Amino acid sequence: MKKNYIFTLLITLCFSAFSFGQTTLAPGDIVIIEMQGDAPDGFRFVPLVDLEAGTTIRFTDNGWMATALRTSEGTVLYTAPAGGVAKGTNIRYTVGGTTDFTLDGNDLNIASSGDQILAYQGDTASPTFIFAASGSSTVWHTDTNDSNQTDLPTGLTDGVNAVTLGAGDGPESEFDNIYYSGITTGSKASLLAAVSTASNWTGENDGSKLNPITTNFTITTSTAPSLSISSPINNNVYDATVTDIPVNLVVENFTLSGDNGSEESDNSGDGYILGVLSENGVIDGSKNIFSTSETIDNVVPGTIYIITAELVDNDGNSLSPKVETTTTFSVAFPCSIEIGSILTTCNTETTSSDTYDISIPFTGGNTSTYVLTADSGTIGGDDPSTTASGTITISNVTEATDVVFTLIGDVANSTCNLSRNISSPTCLPAPTCPEIGDLIITEIMQNPNAVGDEFGEYFEVYNTTGAPIDMQGWMIKSLTVSSKDHVIENSLIVPANGYVTLGIDSNIATNGGVIVDYQYGSNFFLGNSSDSVALDCGSSIIDAVSWDNGATFPDPTGKSMELAVSKYSATDNDNGANWGEATQEIIKDGDLGTPGAANTFTLSIVKNQIEGFAIYPNPVTNNTFTITTNSTDKKEVKMFNVLGKQVFATSFSDTKSTIDIPAISAGLYILKVTEGTRTATSKLVIK
Repeated sequence: MKKNYIFTLLITLCFSAFSFGQTTLAPGDIVIIEMQGDAPDGFRFVPLVDLEAGTTIRFTDNGWMATALRTSEGTVLYTAPAGGVAKGTNIRYTVGGTTDFTLDGNDLNIASSGDQILAYQGDTASPTFIFAASGSSTVWHTDTNDSNQTDLPTGLTDGVNAVTLGAGDGPESEFDNIYYSGITTGSKASLLAAVSTASNWTGENDGSKLNPITTNFTITTSTAPSLSISSPINNNVYDATVTDIPVNLVVENFTLSGDNGSEESDNSGDGYILGVLSENGVIDGSKNIFSTSETIDNVVPGTIYIITAELVDNDGNSLSPKVETTTTFSVAFPCSIEIGSILTTCNTETTSSDTYDISIPFTGGNTSTYVLTADSGTIGGDDPSTTASGTITISNVTEATDVVFTLIGDVANSTCNLSRNISSPTCLPAPTCPEIGDLIITEIMQNPNAVGDEFGEYFEVYNTTGAPIDMQGWMIKSLTVSSKDHVIENSLIVPANGYVTLGIDSNIATNGGVIVDYQYGSNFFLGNSSDSVALDCGSSIIDAVSWDNGATFPDPTGKSMELAVSKYSATDNDNGANWGEATQEIIKDGDLGTPGAANTFTLSIVKNQIEGFAIYPNPVTNNTFTITTNSTDKKEVKMFNVLGKQVFATSFSDTKSTIDIPAISAGLYILKVTEGTRTATSKLVIK
């Protein structure tokens, strides 16, 4: 039979190309040295061996669960470029795309509430893990199906080729970002041991403070005996709460003997490690060590420690040349004092400039000599240097002046260096409040298009009475989020039967040409899809509007929501059917709206409210309410929460029906009833 030598040659060449284009990696051949959950999401890794061109490694934020990878998250594939990659090269992947990385399904989505990066070769069904790093806890989880947690991957060993750290050992004791901060020069074994030691990592929850190693590692090789200390890192400072310090040593080209039971060598290897510990420059003692792991117990805050480790032969003699290494670390003094919730109190409440006092409660005093400073006001009250618990006061601060307060302990026995930024309260007399509905909200620009939300958001208030109303001292707020509360500090008069516009930016050059009568703080904003705005006077809601992601209200972009001019009342503006989209430009080629003027939207006949529509009781107190209308036509009834999500639906055909809602939680809802071409909406409160 004639043989096809050309075909055989081609197969051989293809197999050869495949065989020599991939480095098969063992656990610990690469190390992950950073995982960032705060933008820009990403991670770093360093190969501890050379990677041939074409070598592929997968990195995933899918967790390992017992015997398999979860599949709901992302995986990226790294391919070593032409020429290969030298060991020690520091490589970063940034979510969104990085050279030499391709998506293998979804992109990574590293959570800022703890996550993991697992490195492996092979496919998802049968991975061979190389390294793992987790930032969700100090311990690996077991059989977890939480997307931000992982079991220890099969084939890896914690502290050997895997590392996990967190603020504690609970399932949500996480760090947003973790990064290795230890040695970058050493043998492969010493570097792997250092990176796999959790105490050599830093975890934090503020991406602006992230300080990962960005330089390449230097990997050394030698046949001579060597000894290094991978943990504690040289010059590391431990918190005062730490009581025990793990010591990890890396021994190469030297076999440690065992302990004969009397802390002497059993002569089974080349020798042992002689360890010497110094405290504040005084030798505390020595110990014969027969393994690469030790613990220093009961460390004392404020103490500087030096570990000296030496390889010796079985008789305790130094090697030639001597093999010795040292590391220095310290345990910080404590910061015993704790500051409680700070209270500000107005001394007077007038429309002029007032003064206020500050109360700063503390515990854990009488533990150091503390220096207190404030950049305004007069410090008094209890002295934390001599009092265990009490209240520090800062008095007679001028209104509208914020205060920076600091407390610093004596460096001889304390690490306290506390700072608090204290905001001035608004000291205004209680406003004179009108009747509910005297001021109403008539226009809302929650989603501008010509400029960003941070410049173009506004809402309009109309005075339904024949007398001017001053809004000084009123609060604009959300019905659901208290952090958005904003007090109107200055006089803001709404003229009789007139308008004012309140906005996030009063500069017409940047806000889309809107004339803003009052600029509120950046903490108050208008949600694009679902949100609310309320006018609060003396803890009474004079008017409020809740929009609902298009369920009943309009949901425009680049156009304001306008209340129909025929529906200017505090009850009619609760009904999304009475609102429409603006049709008039604010400025040429700008967004559409009529801030500070009558609205352009008018209500068509088909949008009129259902005749005879009523609901009662409201608030609902027994899980039932009644709807009545004048018609027996079929009615579609839907309920939406304040986020615009439908939570209930039913229908009936009669002039009256009692609706049962046993499974609906207490809260504020929007009720929408459709009867033919007519609709009616109303707020519905369930208690």
